[in-house]
Amino acid sequence: AKNNKFRVYVNRYQKRRMVDSGIINLSQVTLTKLTDITPESFLAVTDKKKQAKIKILNERNAVNRFMLEFAELEKESVFDEDSGECMVSIKYDEQNENEIIIRLLSFGPVVEVLSPYDFRRKIKERVDRQLALMKKTKCE
Repeated sequence: AKNNKFRVYVNRYQKRRMVDSGIINLSQVTLTKLTDITPESFLAVTDKKKQAKIKILNERNAVNRFMLEFAELEKESVFDEDSGECMVSIKYDEQNENEIIIRLLSFGPVVEVLSPYDFRRKIKERVDRQLALMKKTKCE
């Protein structure tokens, strides 16, 4: 459970080959079917971990809030007392990337994603889209 939603990790198979995977909200499930696919084969396919390096400024208790928000993720952190910055490396499932981006954006300017480049780019694209929407709304 996260944000009052129950998510289901799903894989779609055709001829015993996985062709697609994703995460859906339980309220979207309309049909289930029992298969002979085992949990072990599911984990072998879906356990695709990615890593991101993030800098957190310790303003408005951001470091503590960040650690609580991402408590379920594997992470390593180093806090620099002099600068008040915390460098955190998080590992997350590739399927959760959009959710991780949304959660990171909720921290605003106290969080900066340092790597990987494609993750930074996706965050920048979301911020740019939001800015464009704000400008469009302002002009109307």
